[in-house]
Amino acid sequence: MVSDPQIFSFHFGCLESLAFAAVTYYFGSWLKTKIRLLRRLSVASPVVGGLTVAIVLSVLQGLNIAHITFDPTMQKQLMIAFFTTVGLMASLKVVKKGGIMLAFFLLAVSCLTVLQNCLGMSVASLLGIDSRYGIMVGSVSLMGGLGTSAAFGPYFEQTYGLNGATVVAITSATLAMTNSLLIGGPIGEWLIKHYKIKTPDLQTPVEKAANPDKQDERKGSLSWTADILKALTVILICMSLGKVISQELSAYLTL
Repeated sequence: MVSDPQIFSFHFGCLESLAFAAVTYYFGSWLKTKIRLLRRLSVASPVVGGLTVAIVLSVLQGLNIAHITFDPTMQKQLMIAFFTTVGLMASLKVVKKGGIMLAFFLLAVSCLTVLQNCLGMSVASLLGIDSRYGIMVGSVSLMGGLGTSAAFGPYFEQTYGLNGATVVAITSATLAMTNSLLIGGPIGEWLIKHYKIKTPDLQTPVEKAANPDKQDERKGSLSWTADILKALTVILICMSLGKVISQELSAYLTL
């Protein structure tokens, strides 16, 4: 911790940043229990906690009251881990079930990707700045997200001399993700209620844990240790294989 006569400064190290992120998540969960509107709109707990903390820290810095910084060492690895878990949820069975609708969705996304870049480059040109910044705030950040922004940003900076490309892309991706989560939750909730969509009447592990009286006493207490370790192992293996494949492909594939 560093104190300054003019402004209070504090830097969270790698471990402290992880702990702070976890606390922020639970803070968001706590806020949802207190504010009924957030529950009705199905706003995710990470968004509630993260956005609240981000606003508070921004106000403190804007008023020159305090300047809080975080160690970004684990940022890239955690983002890769997150997108790995997203990929693990996909399967050929799901793709086959999507059928023609999935093909139309892929076509729509491809067209939208081109339109995003065209719009971004056009606006950048109108503002009198390098049109490649339009790509950074286009498909790189809006379609690719934080992981792609963090990967493509440095490449554009080194190859094309596009100063601040990484910051621009990550800022755009963060804003897009926050807005999509704020809008997506309420819309999803409305669609579920409007079309009266019901989930299968199956008891989940969480429900089983909440109703221990329904469990067989001979089986003892419910434990997910083996499942958690198995999932963690699969994620780490996929991340390692992805890194090796990425390094090999980078020698042949460039922008």
